[in-house]
Amino acid sequence: MTLAEIYTMSRLNTGTTSTNLIDATLLTLTNVTYRELINIITSRVNEDFFYDEWTFDTVANQREYTFPVRTASVAGLKKLISVGIKYATTDDYYRITTPTKFSNLSSDPTYYVENQTNTKPFFTVADKSVFIYPAPTTAITGG
Repeated sequence: MTLAEIYTMSRLNTGTTSTNLIDATLLTLTNVTYRELINIITSRVNEDFFYDEWTFDTVANQREYTFPVRTASVAGLKKLISVGIKYATTDDYYRITTPTKFSNLSSDPTYYVENQTNTKPFFTVADKSVFIYPAPTTAITGG
């Protein structure tokens, strides 16, 4: 279904015309409805329905990585299911990290950047970012 067809159907269902409901306003309303529909599907049907994967290059000693921002062409991130990381260029597979909260940490978060073993990595989510502990010591493409 094209956007023009959606506009026509919306105007027929609401008794409006292109004069009193211009395309720009209808686009905004259509996008809001679209996001609401996604929320209903993911909450009532299956949260993995819109599953997607992102890979990022790791940066040496960087623990914070921001989530992809939703745009017209990028879906963005609704819910983080898991985080995997490669700590060495020789790693064939990602090491799955354990989720936790800052409030569960017994030390200051900066302590874990260097002192957490990379055989038991963990992550926290805050401020539209994921924080990985320990921070990778090597930059890895697609890490």
